[in-house]
Amino acid sequence: GTVVLAGALLSVISAVLDLLSLGGLLLALLSFLAVAVFTFFALFTIAFATDHALAPIDALKASFTTVRAHVGDTLLSYLVQALLVAVGLIACFVGILVTGPVALLVQVYTYRRLSGGPVAPPAQ
Repeated sequence: GTVVLAGALLSVISAVLDLLSLGGLLLALLSFLAVAVFTFFALFTIAFATDHALAPIDALKASFTTVRAHVGDTLLSYLVQALLVAVGLIACFVGILVTGPVALLVQVYTYRRLSGGPVAPPAQ
C-alpha cells in the first residue's frame, strides 16, 4: 500500500509541475526543468518505500537526502539509465524490453550502494 501511495504522490507532484507548461514557452521550459530536477531527486522514493516500508512523504524525504549527499554518483547512474532507455527506444521500441529492466537494475544497485544496504545476500 505504501508503495502505491508513494507512486501516486510522485505522479501528483509531477502533474502539478507539468501544469506550469500551460503558460507559454518560457513556462514550458521551466516546467520541463522542474520535472527533470524533481525526478532526479525523487529517484529512490519507491525503493525507500519498498525496502524500508517508509510512508510516502518519508520515502520522498529519504530520497532527497540520499541524492543530495551523493549528487555525483546519482547523476552518473541517472545518465546511464537515460542512455539505456534511449538505446532501447531507438531500437524500434523492442529494445526497451531489454534495456528497461537493465536500467531499473542500475537504479536499484545505485540505491543499495548509496543507502548502505547489501547489494547481494551474504554468502553462506
